[in-house]
Amino acid sequence: MRTVLLVFLLVHCCLCLNAQQQKKPAFTLHGTAALSFGVFSQENYSGNQPGFFWSLNGNPVLGVFGHPAPVSLMISSQQRSVSTPFSQFGVSPTIKWAKFHAGVRSLHFSPFSVAGHTFLGGAVEINPGAFRFAVLGGRFQKAREADTTSVFRLRPQYRRMGYGFKIGVGKTRSYFDLIFFKAKDDSTSLGAVPTIYRNLTPDENAVLGIATRLALGKKVYVQVDGGASLYTRDIRSALRSETNDDPDFNRFASALSGIIPIRNTTSLTFAGEAALRYQSRQFQLALAYRRVEPEYASMGAWFFQTDIQQFTLTPGFKFKKGRVRIQLNAGVQNDNLLKLKPATSQRFISGVNLSLNPTDRFGIDMQANNFQFTQENRYLESDSLRLQQSTLFMNVAPHWSIQKGDNAHSIHGSLTYQVSDDYNPYTRQNLNSNFAFAQITWNRQQSKKGQNTGIGLNARINKNGTAADDQSIGLLANAGKSLLKNKLRVQLNANYNLIFSKSNPPGNSYGGGLGVSFKTTKSTRIYSNGYFLSNQTAQRKYKYLSISGGFEYTF
Repeated sequence: MRTVLLVFLLVHCCLCLNAQQQKKPAFTLHGTAALSFGVFSQENYSGNQPGFFWSLNGNPVLGVFGHPAPVSLMISSQQRSVSTPFSQFGVSPTIKWAKFHAGVRSLHFSPFSVAGHTFLGGAVEINPGAFRFAVLGGRFQKAREADTTSVFRLRPQYRRMGYGFKIGVGKTRSYFDLIFFKAKDDSTSLGAVPTIYRNLTPDENAVLGIATRLALGKKVYVQVDGGASLYTRDIRSALRSETNDDPDFNRFASALSGIIPIRNTTSLTFAGEAALRYQSRQFQLALAYRRVEPEYASMGAWFFQTDIQQFTLTPGFKFKKGRVRIQLNAGVQNDNLLKLKPATSQRFISGVNLSLNPTDRFGIDMQANNFQFTQENRYLESDSLRLQQSTLFMNVAPHWSIQKGDNAHSIHGSLTYQVSDDYNPYTRQNLNSNFAFAQITWNRQQSKKGQNTGIGLNARINKNGTAADDQSIGLLANAGKSLLKNKLRVQLNANYNLIFSKSNPPGNSYGGGLGVSFKTTKSTRIYSNGYFLSNQTAQRKYKYLSISGGFEYTF
C-alpha cells in the first residue's frame, strides 16, 4: 500500500503543477456502470455453474485538468470455494510523456521478464524524447491458506512481493531496453501447510532481460528479446557455498549473491527469440527463431512453454490492391534441448491462407494447415512405441452480400475438414480420425425497420478410430426487432440437431435464446437474457437453463 500511496501523491503533485499552465475543467467524469445477476438450472450437466450470481462492474474515466485517468472496478459473488467477493481497482493517468499506475495493474516490459502479470501496487512509465524508463513494485501474489473443507480446493500460495525497472533509449521503430525484475515469496505468510501440498515451497526469482528493435530503413527491422532467470525453488534450502567445495563455483555464487542468494535449489536458465521482418505494400516476410530452456520461469509472467526450440518462416503477398492475399507459414520445432529426457519430439508445421475478393459482393477465404509429429526414444527399440502422426486441416468459407435500398442480404458458407493419421501400424486403428463440418446461413438486415432475420443449415461427420462414428444434421434460425422508437430490442434464436450414431438409436439436441433490452433513458438500459439447451442421446442426456439480466448506466 505504501507504493500505491506514493504513486497517488506523485500524480497529485504533477497534476497541480500542470494545472497552472492549462485552462481546462478541473475535473470531468464519464464511463459506464452495470449491475448484473443470473440464475442457473441444470440436470445432468457437466458444468459447475452456481445457482445464482451477481456482479457490479464500473469503468469510469476521471479527467483531471484534461488528463484522462481510466479506472476499472469489479465486485462479484463467487459461490464455489471462494466465500468473499472478488474486487479489483486500478487507475492509470497520463500526463504528457509520463504515465502513472496505481492499484491492480499489469505491464509488459518484454516476453521473458515482466509480461502482463497482474500485481497490486504502483508503477511509473516515462518517455521524454528518446529516453525510456519504467519502474514498478507491489504484490504479485496474495497469501491464501489451504481449504480442505471445500469440494473445489484451491491450492494454497505464499504472499509474493516484487519490483522491477526498465531503462533504455529509442522510440517505437528502434530501441534498446535493459530490464531487471525480482520477486520473493514470504515464507511467514502461511500457517501450517497440509501434507498433500508438501511440494509447495516459498520461492525467489531474479530476471535480467533485454528487449531491442532496430529498423534497417523503412521496410526491414530486427527484433531481439532475451532473458536470464535465477530461480530458487525453496528459499529455506541451504546455501550452495555451504555444501560445495569448488572454489571457482563459490566465487561465482558469491558474485551473484548481491542479486539472489545461490542455494541448492537455485537454477540458471535462459530464453530468447529473434526475428527478421520485411514489409512492403505487396510483400512481407518474417524469419523467427525461439529457444526456451527447460523450467525457465519468471514471476513477472504467467507461464511459458519451456524446453522448446523452433524456427518459423512466414511470407505473405498482396495483389490487385489487396483483393488477393496469400499468407504462407512453415515451422520446425523440437524439445529435449539439454538432452535430459529419453525421448526427443520433432514437429513440422506448414500452412497457407488465401483470401480472394474479386468484387465488393463476393469473396472466398481458404485455409490449409498440416501438422506432423514424430518422437524417437533412444532407449526403446520397440516399433509399437514409436510415434509418427500427422494432422491436416482445411477450411473453405465463401461469402456473398448485396444491398438493395434498406434490404441487406448476405450468405455465408463454411466447409471444414480435418484428418489425423497415425503411421504406427500398432496404434493407427485407434488414433486415425476424420471430421467434416459444413454450414450455410442466410441473413437479412433492414436497418430502417430495425429488424433482422436469418436461417441456416449445418451437417457434421465424425469418425474417431473405434471411439466414435456419428453424424448430425441441424437447422438454426434467428430474428430480431426494434420497437418503441428503437428503445426496445428483442432478439430470438433457436437451433435443432438430429444426431445419428452407428451403434445407437438416433438422438437430438435443441436449444434457444431470448434477449430483451429496454433503454429507459438516454443513459440507462435494462436488459435480460435467457438460454435453454437440451441434449437427448444414448451416450448422454442433460438439460441446462440460464436466465440473466441487469441494469446499465452511462454517464
